[in-house]
This record gives sequence, structure tokens and C-alpha cells, in this order.
Amino acid sequence: MILLLVPALVQPTIAIVLRKEIRSLSTDEFYEWSTALHKFRDNKIPDFTFPNLQTITAFHAALTLNETYDQAHKGANFIPLHALLIRAFEMGLQYWYPNASSIYWDWSDDPSAIFTPELMGEYNESTGVILNGAFANFPVGYVAEVANEDFLEWVPESQTVLRYESLPLNTEIVGRIANQAMYYDPPATTEMVEACGNMTSFRDFWCCVYYDEDSRDSCGSTSGASESRLHGQVHGWFAGYATVGDSLVRFDGADLATSPNDPVFYLHHSNVERFWQAWAFKTGRFMATIADPCGGYDEETPEGHGIREPFYPKIDMVDAVTDEILPDGADGVPDTPYAICKAIYANPPYVYDTYPY
Repeated sequence: MILLLVPALVQPTIAIVLRKEIRSLSTDEFYEWSTALHKFRDNKIPDFTFPNLQTITAFHAALTLNETYDQAHKGANFIPLHALLIRAFEMGLQYWYPNASSIYWDWSDDPSAIFTPELMGEYNESTGVILNGAFANFPVGYVAEVANEDFLEWVPESQTVLRYESLPLNTEIVGRIANQAMYYDPPATTEMVEACGNMTSFRDFWCCVYYDEDSRDSCGSTSGASESRLHGQVHGWFAGYATVGDSLVRFDGADLATSPNDPVFYLHHSNVERFWQAWAFKTGRFMATIADPCGGYDEETPEGHGIREPFYPKIDMVDAVTDEILPDGADGVPDTPYAICKAIYANPPYVYDTYPY
């Protein structure tokens, strides 16, 4: 199984796509996007690394919980890894609707406006049940639906639902209670986004996106640090918590490992990808080298987080031009931040309707 990361120049069916903000979509465009998402969740695409939505969720969880101390988040590969997942999600949608794209949500501008019957749905403010819209009673993934057993090493044998933590309510459907009092509203501001755009290396850029200003000196360390409002706060803001007995229980979108269960995950991370592409166009591509195509990748990262260290579990990607699986080794370096930066900087398969800087 393979993942085509960038458009093949010899395959005209793979085209550069325009990623739009969710509120700018026409009724027909949103219908196509949401229908494609349901099809991607309910079916399996042949000969694809991520044949359904559940397999992306499982891979994200496996990277978060593997032995390299959270390969998905706690190092410089946080940005390219999530770019890979958002591209895989986009390709999954395009299998069902060729014009679909990985739309984004600009949460710095009236973020609650997407939770309407016409878009992501209203929700019960006590139970978190999504009441209406395209994602009412949207089911979480099940272990049996995941196509690759290597992505399930973190799952206990008796577990059937694709959740890292059991949720004692809404046991089989996605829930959310957005904009609770414990979070900022909006979760982050345009000024915070613009500050990251001024960073002069990839290392400083990703640290700005992931960590708050007081924690950036320890950026990438395995010790505790506070997340910035541009990532973790947004997850908490849109997913929220419910009170169960004496405990606060977070909903799917706020779980570090299995947050892709909630479709809003993809809207949020496409927005983060928008920041990266803007930074890459403004600064990163001018700093990129053959040795470091990211443009200032931090090599002083925890084990498993280096620019040429493969993700675990391993996946295969194909060369965009030759259509051949990239070889292992120092030159090809498949499924690594190196390969993703090289592909996305050189020939991005998508652009955005607007950029923050």
C-alpha cells in the first residue's frame, strides 16, 4: 500500500487543489465535502496506505503512543507529520469526490460560527451529542475497521472502540461542547499567528506554533512544557469536557492520541498547515537546502524525532514523477520529515484561498 504525497507530473488526474475556509463554501461544496468524508469513513479505498478515516486515526494514535515519546507532537516533525495526515485525508476525500479538498477553519475569527445545522452541527451542552447537520450522531472508529494491524499496537486486546481513553458517555459517537469557560475565546488571535510568521527558521516556527512563549527555550524536550494557544488550546476549545460524577471527561477532539475521530480535527490542522505553507513561501523555501529541505530543522530533538528518522509504524510513499516506492536509506529517506518537506516545498499539491502573512 502506498501514499502519494505530491502530484505526479505524468498523471493529469492529480491536480493542485484550492483549500477554502469552511464558511466560504457554497451549499453544494459543503455537501460534497461532508458526503466524501462519510464515504471515506464508511468504505475502504483499494491500494491506499490509509483506505479509510479510521486508519488515519489509528496511525496518529500509534505515532503519539510509540516508544519515541510522541513522534506526532513532541518534536520538529509535528508540523510535517500532520501535513502528511491532512494530505492523506484530502486524497481519501478525492477518491469519492475529485474536487474535494482539505478545507480549513480560521478559529481566530468568530470560531463558534461553524457549529450550526448548516455546517458542523449544534450540540447538547450537557451531553455533547451532536444534534443536527451532516455529523449528527457521527460514529467513532472501531478497531476492526482499521486496515493496518501495525497501527494498533497501542490498543488493548479486549478494546473494540478506537479511543485511547474510554469515555463513559456517548460511548460510540463523537461528542463536543465547544467554547467552555476554561478556554480563551477565540482560542488564539491573528496577532499570535502573525508572530509565528516572523520566525527565521523552521525550528523557531514549529516551536512558536506548538509551545507558548515561556516554554520555547525547552522546545522539543521530553520534559513538560506548556502548549501554545495555536494548537492545544484549539483542540480543547472545540472538543471540550463533560462532567461525569466528580470528574471532567474530555471529548474525542481533545484527546492527544485519537483526536482525528472528530472531523473538526481536519479543519483545525488544515489551518495549521496554512500557516506552514505561508511561512514556507515567505521564508522556508529560501532557507531550504539539500541536507535540510525544511529550512532550519532542529537536529537537537529527542530520539525518533530527527529529520531523517522514519515514522513508526513505517509507511511507504511513492515518488511523484517516477511513481516508484521511495527506497530506504540516506538518499530516499521515505516517510520522514525530510521527505515531506522536500516534496511540499518543491511542488505543493495544494494552495489556500488566503494566507495570514
